[in-house]
Amino acid sequence: MILSFFKIIRCGKKYFTKNGDGGIAHMKNLLRDAIEKKKRYLMNRLIEMDAYPENDEQLYKLTLTELEKEYHYFRKKQQESEAAGEQ
Repeated sequence: MILSFFKIIRCGKKYFTKNGDGGIAHMKNLLRDAIEKKKRYLMNRLIEMDAYPENDEQLYKLTLTELEKEYHYFRKKQQESEAAGEQ
């Protein structure tokens, strides 16, 4: 996500210098789209891990930060479970 964010910033500066204030709006849209894409990715991974059912409204109300925390929590739990199963 960090790499994508920097691409947006560079792209945003390019548009800002050419288009003035219109570039800021374009950059906001790019950032908003990148955040939504990351949220969809994390929601899909959480569903695949059976951490949440697909139709759980709570999942779709979480912020990006909350989704990242949930993903890391369940990923760690999954890895610990797999490690315990191997021993």
